[in-house]
Amino acid sequence: MFIFGSGMRVLILSIIIGWAGFIQGQNGINIFNNSVSTSLNNSNVADPGVKALSLNPAALVQVSKLYISVGAQQSFLISDINQGNFDFAYRIKKNHALGLQLYYNGNKTFNEIKASLGYALQLADQTSLGLRLHGIVVTSPENKKELSATFSLGAQTQLSPQFGVGLVTFNPVGFFRSNESNDLTHSIQLGVGYFPAEYLRLYLSGILDDGHPLSVAGGIAYNINQKVFLYLSARANPGIIGLGIGIPLGKGSSIDLSGTQHLQLGFSPGATYTYSTP
Repeated sequence: MFIFGSGMRVLILSIIIGWAGFIQGQNGINIFNNSVSTSLNNSNVADPGVKALSLNPAALVQVSKLYISVGAQQSFLISDINQGNFDFAYRIKKNHALGLQLYYNGNKTFNEIKASLGYALQLADQTSLGLRLHGIVVTSPENKKELSATFSLGAQTQLSPQFGVGLVTFNPVGFFRSNESNDLTHSIQLGVGYFPAEYLRLYLSGILDDGHPLSVAGGIAYNINQKVFLYLSARANPGIIGLGIGIPLGKGSSIDLSGTQHLQLGFSPGATYTYSTP
């Protein structure tokens, strides 16, 4: 039974998109959400699959019961620069889910740690909203420890079995920062997904960030005989090519391998292990 009708879900999504359209942010290198999203250059913001939940909190409701994911990436093959990510999601009711996300980026001198709590609500059969609260700690030799708190909003809707729309905003109102001169970036990402067959998914998204041009990314996910997943993507501003492979291990487990080639900075390999209940 729907909580809201189709007209209401379109209205809610339109309000969110219209409000977020006034936000500007800062474009940068992809953070490591997981190997699937990284392989797709984070273009899969509209993907209703559970592995998009690290990117879009609205996808939390796609978890059947329990979801655990842990992964790491070595940035640009520099041994001293690494990223790591842990995701946990749990469905508490039919239309409600909770999540926990931990993210690390750094080296011997610079460290960024982000801990996030998420909640998602399924408004209708194919529409969901998500909220993720972030606590962020940044340390470096040049500056004292910075503590910040902000939030992300996410939305997804399937307009038809073949077409979906997704939206994510990060730090939309500059919420709770400890130092005004070291404000967090603002960002908005809007994406579409086209699913012409069970084995093929196509993605296109745009990201707008503070003081930088629009960054556009496109990705392809292809499933070979329900056994192996292949991912291919490209991004402009900055120029990045993404490749990946996903291998099911059985009993709800899988491993995904990713590689992104930044056209100026180099190659970044990554891997993610995922467990999901049926």
